[in-house]
Amino acid sequence: MNAREKALLQVAQRHFDAEVEGDIEKTIETLTDDIVYEHPFYDDVMHGKDEVRQYYRRTWAASPFREVKIVRYWISGDNVIVIEVDARAGHPGEPPRRGRTLAICKFRNDRLSHEIVYSPRV
Repeated sequence: MNAREKALLQVAQRHFDAEVEGDIEKTIETLTDDIVYEHPFYDDVMHGKDEVRQYYRRTWAASPFREVKIVRYWISGDNVIVIEVDARAGHPGEPPRRGRTLAICKFRNDRLSHEIVYSPRV
């Protein structure tokens, strides 16, 4: 693994860890100001941190992450990773829902600038 690949994976892991913590502002810190966040299966496209923050509040209230684990990944160039993750979500006390997700993550200045997520909602 080269240094750039390692750096991109660290940024992605920091983003996923903040999601699992349920810390919206910590997760937002991993994004560029002009983030584009897409869920094509559900026609959701958000532009900028404020729209993404609202999305996190809404979706995490309904089903917070309990685990996001990188299963495998592919590097494209020096700023894109395609990541397959196994996600578990749900409120404490209820059985977690599991979903396999494929995310295309583009980075700029060690922050996520564009994420396209292909997954069922978990």
